[in-house]
Amino acid sequence: ASLRRANGLGSSLIRPGQTLRVPGAARAGVGAGAASASAAGASAPSASRPVVHVVRRGDTLSGIARRYGASVASLRRANGLGSSLIRPGQALRVPRAPS
Repeated sequence: ASLRRANGLGSSLIRPGQTLRVPGAARAGVGAGAASASAAGASAPSASRPVVHVVRRGDTLSGIARRYGASVASLRRANGLGSSLIRPGQALRVPRAPS
């Protein structure tokens, strides 16, 4: 019920990739990055939060890597992926390029 209220949902139905606010997550410091991932594809970059890309239908690991200037290998390492298989709704950490 608190998730529905915080997100203005009329039912408990949610979709892969949908952004949800988790009440108390930011205060507790748990899941704040994943909870704020954008359904449009990526969270707003900031110095304190990692970049998170939420996979959409049609996304490929190579396309995501190209979009963020990363390598496929670095995306796989950062997310513990054994292959390049990704699924819609999956949140991927995007490693930052060295400054």
